[in-house]
Amino acid sequence: MSDSDVKDHDLTKSVSARLATLKSSTPEVSKSFSDLGRAATANGVLDKKTKELIAPATERSGWSFRLRAGATSSP
Repeated sequence: MSDSDVKDHDLTKSVSARLATLKSSTPEVSKSFSDLGRAATANGVLDKKTKELIAPATERSGWSFRLRAGATSSP
């Protein structure tokens, strides 16, 4: 394994441990967050694959944050 792989593995373990703690301490919040993620990626007006293809562009442009904040126009 390269140094980068080791760092990624360590980061993944750390995040997983913290998420487990969060999940056990606030199960209703964790379930709601998971439900939100499933609803956001479910087929609807746009199918799941189309949403996956759009996601990187919206993240890069900052649209994702603005849309979640309720903004409807570009900066």
